[in-house]
Amino acid sequence: MKSLTKSIVSLGLTSAFFLTLPTAAQAASGTLVDFNFTESPFSTLPSTQDATYTIGFAAGSNFGSGNYSGSGNLYARGTGSGSLAYSSTVGGSADVVDAGTGSYFDFSLTPAADQEMTLTSFSVDVGAQRLGNTSVDDFTISYFIRSSQDSYVSNLATVNRYVGEGSGTTGNNYTNLSVDLIGNSDFENIASLEEVTFRVYAVISTGTVDSNQLMRMDNVLITGSTSSIPEPTSVALGLGMVAMLWVARRRCRA
Repeated sequence: MKSLTKSIVSLGLTSAFFLTLPTAAQAASGTLVDFNFTESPFSTLPSTQDATYTIGFAAGSNFGSGNYSGSGNLYARGTGSGSLAYSSTVGGSADVVDAGTGSYFDFSLTPAADQEMTLTSFSVDVGAQRLGNTSVDDFTISYFIRSSQDSYVSNLATVNRYVGEGSGTTGNNYTNLSVDLIGNSDFENIASLEEVTFRVYAVISTGTVDSNQLMRMDNVLITGSTSSIPEPTSVALGLGMVAMLWVARRRCRA
């Protein structure tokens, strides 16, 4: 009977300990950011959700507020103000797509001071379009996604969008370019106030570059979750329960 009583006391205290032990409480899960460009991100940023993180947007040196289209997307022309970086070969090369070209847009997230964050995906709709009634050469827009987690060294995803030679306005020729981040430790348990940035590069390849050769970008989606970090007082309470459990078990054995 004494042994049974000891077991019951021990089990009760152990259960209480695990119920009291501080855990990271889920604060937000699913879609964290949805840039749909109904307004210019150069002047208005999307609002944060649940006050658990902040959203950032920036553009490389080639791009600026003139790269926002009133039709609700980001765009850049082959030549002129805010134009695309050029590559003589489809897909570009390291010197073309590195940060120095300025032919990119940045999308960033920063968890709040009491939060940590895990990201599960990044996606964006990318396209290519021909405008006007003057014939232009066929062209390809190459897109690359990189991140600050490796200082923008590696491509997380790439895709090419092709438009044939001719005249007349075409459709936007969108496709979805996405990165699956599940299981990627670089994007798990990101510490509070640590900014993570995704950079989407766009490079044009063609015989003769023309202002009627366009790239377009829309619908940036970032998914993941944020969770609250236990306060020091909660951790201390958990450690206190460990001590109480140890003392109680000693007394039961006496």
